[in-house]
Formats: sequence, C-alpha cells, structure tokens
Amino acid sequence: MIEPDTTTQKSFALAMKARREALSLSQHKLADLTGLSVTTINHTEKSKTSSDLATLEKIAFALNSNVAELLAEGLKILGSDTGFIRDVLADNVKKLRRKKGLSQTDLALKSRLSLSTVQSVEYAKRSASIDVVAALALPLAVHPYELLQEEEQDDSETTRD
Repeated sequence: MIEPDTTTQKSFALAMKARREALSLSQHKLADLTGLSVTTINHTEKSKTSSDLATLEKIAFALNSNVAELLAEGLKILGSDTGFIRDVLADNVKKLRRKKGLSQTDLALKSRLSLSTVQSVEYAKRSASIDVVAALALPLAVHPYELLQEEEQDDSETTRD
C-alpha cells in the first residue's frame, strides 16, 4: 500500500474528479469500468482513503490516463484551487456541528451569523472571512485554525473491493 501525503492524495482526487466529470461519467459508471466498488471510487475521489497503486492504475486507465499524469494534473489544480480550503472548512464545520448535536440554525444563533452564512460555509459555496471562521470556532469549541486543517487519515481505515 502506498501511503501518500495529503497533498499527493488530494492531487490525485482532484484530477480524478475533474477527468471523470470531463468524460461525463458518474461515480457508478466509473466503478463499473474499473471493477471497483462505488464506495472505493467515492472515498478515493474525496481523499478519504489511501488506495494502493493497482487501484489508482485501474481508475487512471478507465479515465484514459495514467497515475503520473493524473497526479501532475492534480497538482496544477491544487495550486490554483481556492475551493480546496473551502471544502476543508465545510467538512470540518459540518463534522464538528454534528458531533456537538447542533443544527445549522443552532450554530447560526450561537455564532451570531445568519443561517445563510452557515449554510454557504457548509456547502462550500463562498469563501469565508477570518471573522466568520472565528465566529464559527467559538460555539464549536475549537481554535479557528483547526477549522482550516485537513483531517489526518486514519491508518486503520480500510476499503473493501
């Protein structure tokens, strides 16, 4: 099993999604083409799992590419993708809000933000100011910078095909 750093993993995932969408393939169709499970496709595309080289090669082949090419494309996307940090913020806010048992409305009230602001952060629809990040951090009982950190991958996580 190749244990990539988060940048490598995210690079492959970004290129994989971009290529899949450019080819008008659903995750289900890509799973059919590769012989992998939809869960594996989804987790690889969302950087939720470390995939072995054989899995990455199957995906790349089905996308008319190779692993090296997808990694290079992903690095280009990652370097210019401000949406990446919005996705990290969205995932962290949603996860912590649910862990605390708060609804979006509850979080809006406790953070003194509008419901539409909380929703736009959770859906990664727009960039959040540092003031919004700080306001969200307080009721979630974390430091603002923690909302912007990509979650470390758990080495015990496994994917079944």
